[in-house]
Amino acid sequence: MKAAVQDGVVVDIHPENGYECHPSITWVDCDDKVKHGWTYDGKTFKTNERNLDIFKAYILSLIHI
Repeated sequence: MKAAVQDGVVVDIHPENGYECHPSITWVDCDDKVKHGWTYDGKTFKTNERNLDIFKAYILSLIHI
């Protein structure tokens, strides 16, 4: 699996090799436990419920624009 990471936060997950996206997004190998909103410090993925809540609020704000 691949995780799309932007500014240290997972913004997408892809089961294979990812896809072409903005240069600010980096595809990183990950296991199937990694989810949207997790953080990545360049070495380790970490879950953080607070970040996940912020990510959900951000996505919802985009939907309601």
